[in-house]
Amino acid sequence: MTTTKKRIGRPTTTDPRVYRHNFKLTTEENIRFKQMLCKAGLEHNRSRFIVKRIFKEEFVVLRRNLRRHNSLPG
Repeated sequence: MTTTKKRIGRPTTTDPRVYRHNFKLTTEENIRFKQMLCKAGLEHNRSRFIVKRIFKEEFVVLRRNLRRHNSLPG
């Protein structure tokens, strides 16, 4: 009788991101970086923003108006 164990946790990816890089910014560069993050709307995902900027990939920010969605008649 063979049993297969269910794998728990995060699923493995076919192309894992294993290479890491570190860089330091001056105060002025950090202020500019934070402004760029805010403008792009990606304050919560810095790594994705940096990768897209490095490789000049296009990123799109979708903004939802929650007030409009919450005031549906019903």
